[in-house]
Amino acid sequence: MWGIKQLAYHALLALNHPISALRYIQRSNRFNRNLSITAKMRTDFLKELDATKLLHHAGNETGRDLSAMRQPDLYTIIRILKPNIVVETGIDNGFSSLFALAALKENGNGHLHSIEFLSELGDGKTPGWLVPEEYRKQWTIHTGDSTELLPALMDKLAPVDLFIHDSLHTYEFMMQEFRDAWPHLKTGGWLMSDDTGVNQSFFHFCREVKGKTNWTPNGYGILQHP
Repeated sequence: MWGIKQLAYHALLALNHPISALRYIQRSNRFNRNLSITAKMRTDFLKELDATKLLHHAGNETGRDLSAMRQPDLYTIIRILKPNIVVETGIDNGFSSLFALAALKENGNGHLHSIEFLSELGDGKTPGWLVPEEYRKQWTIHTGDSTELLPALMDKLAPVDLFIHDSLHTYEFMMQEFRDAWPHLKTGGWLMSDDTGVNQSFFHFCREVKGKTNWTPNGYGILQHP
């Protein structure tokens, strides 16, 4: 059961890395405040996700231990915000796409637009191969360079409720995507970024738009459009 693995992971983290554990608790509390939810509500969404067996499915398909993955945070956010339009960059195997689509399916509304540079991943697999057919009805894949596709797509879909960066993690590329996406978010919409620790782009962008840096419990950077 994923819930037990997750608890064991954080218990081990707390014992071996108390400072990291404290930061996790602080991020969790801030996350709950920012999205105006209770800890119980977030726990209920994680239990709901656990019941879908998606982490079990993803783990079996890839042979990876997913107990520390960030995607449950994404599932929780989409269940809470109930966005109509979500745009993400970077699909690869489809980890993030799968949990975003599962949340949209549970919401009974919304559509995910994903940009992926590659049309093939090798071994005969295509981007998003991890996503079962039942979750694909609310999904459109756009193949190409996000620096070329993203501005026009965001303009076409605007106002966008949620933008998720998970493509090339270089400073210049991330800043470009943040800047392309930000003007097209709705008032009160959200920008999320994976791997904010690889460089300072997310922090610099937050200062650029005079936003307050925040994180999900497991480390997505998240910024609300005023």
